[in-house]
Amino acid sequence: MNLGLALLLALPAPLLGGLVWRRVGRFRPVSLRVVVGLTLASVILGAAALNLERLLLKFTDLSLQVEGGNAATAALAMFLLAAPLEEAAKVGCVWPLYATGRLLSPRVGMLYGVAAGVGLSAAELVWVSRAVEPSALSVAQLLLGIPVQLFASGLWGYWLGRGDRPRGKWFRVAWLLSVAIHGLYALLISSGSPKLVASALPLALSMGGTGWIALRDMTPVEGSIGHERRGILRSLPEPPSLRAMRRSLRRSDRPIMLHWILLGGLVTLGVMLVSVGVAVWLGHELAIDFSHAESSGPEAGAPLLLLGSAVLLSFPLAGFLVARASAATSVLEPALGACIAIVLLALTLAVSTSSGVLMSLGLAPVAFLLACVGAWFGTSG
Repeated sequence: MNLGLALLLALPAPLLGGLVWRRVGRFRPVSLRVVVGLTLASVILGAAALNLERLLLKFTDLSLQVEGGNAATAALAMFLLAAPLEEAAKVGCVWPLYATGRLLSPRVGMLYGVAAGVGLSAAELVWVSRAVEPSALSVAQLLLGIPVQLFASGLWGYWLGRGDRPRGKWFRVAWLLSVAIHGLYALLISSGSPKLVASALPLALSMGGTGWIALRDMTPVEGSIGHERRGILRSLPEPPSLRAMRRSLRRSDRPIMLHWILLGGLVTLGVMLVSVGVAVWLGHELAIDFSHAESSGPEAGAPLLLLGSAVLLSFPLAGFLVARASAATSVLEPALGACIAIVLLALTLAVSTSSGVLMSLGLAPVAFLLACVGAWFGTSG
């Protein structure tokens, strides 16, 4: 792949970083010179980290490709080497600003984290593109690699910028969570399997949606979401804020209802079976051959998209139903019930292949988030 095409594919990263800078700047002005300098430093340090990562993978004879029975070693290399090394490189760029007291708020911390992610994603895209041939799959892999770099570093950057609670504890937790998300997502898109790469798309959309909600919550009153919603958007339900979701996940005054957690898991599984049944019926009506779902070619796209959409749709529906039926004041019981269903789904898919395990793990965060959103509408209705 030539350098011009690689730079063109890297363009969405600085555009997204500029959007975050403008959004955060509406509340607290941040020097563009500092953000650009941080991004350039991340490009340099990120290139060094990627080179070190390549050398270590070559030295240990490990690969990030999931092929044959290589899933376990690929996961080992990703979670213990690639993802921690890349996140550490981004922390190394932001840490001098933290040490000198330049991280004045969670907003600024998130912005600096995103800026570091922009630099490393650009370096990674140019670095990886040198060794791949242009194709639909390789372009999708390169573009899908951008969201996780920005989201993961923005997550720990937010907690690094918090000043009202002990930073060390929550930053370490956020950094480890970022490494886990980064590793799982990168394992899907670097697998070389079209099905696994496609299964990363819902996770990428969830990252984008979560980032949008976070930026919306950071906007001053005059730029609030209610002021921005126009036309048909005014008639749609307003998405919950992160603050409202955090409140809904906390325990209410009454004790946790264990029976509703178990029932929530069963209801989710039941709704999932019904949704898959409807998807199969719709597929037959549309003359979709579900036997192609096992193939590795583009013909697997239609059946996998239909079945995956049915499975994901069952989580917000079940969360809504459980929240309404239990008269819950928080989304905790429906969310924990969804966790039970996710675990059972992962165990069921684990019987087939390692690819099924990776797909279920990739869909698990999305399913949990959708269950929480559905339960939130059920409790607020």
